[in-house]
Amino acid sequence: MAFEYMLRLLEYSWKIFISPWLDQKGIWMILPLILILIFIHIYFGRHRSEELGWNSAFSNSISLLWVEITLLRFSLEEHSLGQLLSGPEFGKAMVVGFLGLWVIALAVFNFFHIVSKRFAFMASSPSSVYVLAYIAVSLVVADFTIVKETIISSIMLFFILLLLINMIKLSIP
Repeated sequence: MAFEYMLRLLEYSWKIFISPWLDQKGIWMILPLILILIFIHIYFGRHRSEELGWNSAFSNSISLLWVEITLLRFSLEEHSLGQLLSGPEFGKAMVVGFLGLWVIALAVFNFFHIVSKRFAFMASSPSSVYVLAYIAVSLVVADFTIVKETIISSIMLFFILLLLINMIKLSIP
């Protein structure tokens, strides 16, 4: 039973992953994310001794802000505020709200150096920021109902994508 449940969650993770590719609105939101992530990983794959600095961590958290604003605009263009706050779209409003709070928290952490360097750089790494943005776009643009399985599958997808990205980065000469 647990194995079947995990397979179902992995299948749902796959649906979350491919959903932006199936909608023109989604493609135009994720293409910049993917291109930026590729270029940054090629750079850091080539220059492995370079570390993320506080300024880059802050910049990454701020770049997540444009994704937040784009998703907020998309949500308000597609649905009324009433639908977002009380209807079936409330889960998507929660995703946008969570992302907004995360952007603010990351920006404050990085600007004031409030948290440990290790945590800040991990949370603000290009991989973390752009993978989180990709998943948020997938959940908001596609026709997903935000329930427990959606959240668990999104978390699984986050870690799977981080693992794949780091494996690719390590393979760059």
